Amino acid sequence: MVDPITDCATSHSMVKVYASGPLSLAGDPVDGNLAIAGDGVFGFDLPKGVTTERAAETAGFLNDHLVCMTHTTL
Repeated sequence: MVDPITDCATSHSMVKVYASGPLSLAGDPVDGNLAIAGDGVFGFDLPKGVTTERAAETAGFLNDHLVCMTHTTL
């Protein structure tokens, strides 16, 4: 059995808009230490009807209150 391996990376959350219109939040690992992310970003879809302002507030909250994002390989 292999022990789980956890990587972590400082991230920056930002608002993204799908081509079809809905808003999402993207978490970009900024220090390059989250191998699972490669050159991509993690995303979180927001509920229908969320305003751009509210999405920006949510991204700001995440930037202010999360230290890093992690991924554990089991």
